[in-house]
Amino acid sequence: MSEAEIRSLQKIKGGSYVITLPRWWVERTGVKKGQKIVVVSDPIGLRLIPQSLRKLPEVELIREDFTHIRHIRYVVFSYYMQGVNKITILSKDGFSPDERRELRRLRGELLGADIVEDTNNRISLKFITSVSEEAIHDRIARMAKFAYEVHEDTLQSMRERNLILAGEIVERIEEIMR
Repeated sequence: MSEAEIRSLQKIKGGSYVITLPRWWVERTGVKKGQKIVVVSDPIGLRLIPQSLRKLPEVELIREDFTHIRHIRYVVFSYYMQGVNKITILSKDGFSPDERRELRRLRGELLGADIVEDTNNRISLKFITSVSEEAIHDRIARMAKFAYEVHEDTLQSMRERNLILAGEIVERIEEIMR
C-alpha cells in the first residue's frame, strides 16, 4: 500500500533538519518513541526502515526458472527496490558469458550493489546501504574467498579445457581488482 503526504522540512538549532512522520506510518510499523529509524538514500529518494525491521531478507533465484536474462534483471531490480539484503542466482548448468556480463552491468546500475560471490553456477549480489554496515575484515575475507573461487574455477577450466569458462574467469578477475 503506497500512501503519500506532504510534510514541511524544519531546521532546528545546531543546523540539523527535522521532518515529522505520518501517524499512519508509525502505527503501521509499530515504531515507538525513542526507537531508532534507519534512513537509506537511494536513486529515487529516502527510505525509512525501523531498526527493529533491519534484518533484511535474502532471496535465491534459479536461472532455469526464467526464459531470458531480462526477466532475471527485472526480478533482481524488484527485490532491490523492496529492500532485500542479498540476492543469489543459481544455475545448474552455469551462466553464459552474456548472462554474466548482464549481471555485472546490473550491479553497476544499483546503488550499493556488490557481487560477493561469483562461481561457475552461482552469483550473489549484496546491497550495502552504508560503509559502516560492513566491517573491513569482512570485506577482505570476502575478497579472499572470491579470489579462491576464481582460482578453483581456473583449475577446473584447465582440467576440462573449457575455453568458455576460462573467458568468464578473465572477466571475473576484474571484479577482484575493483
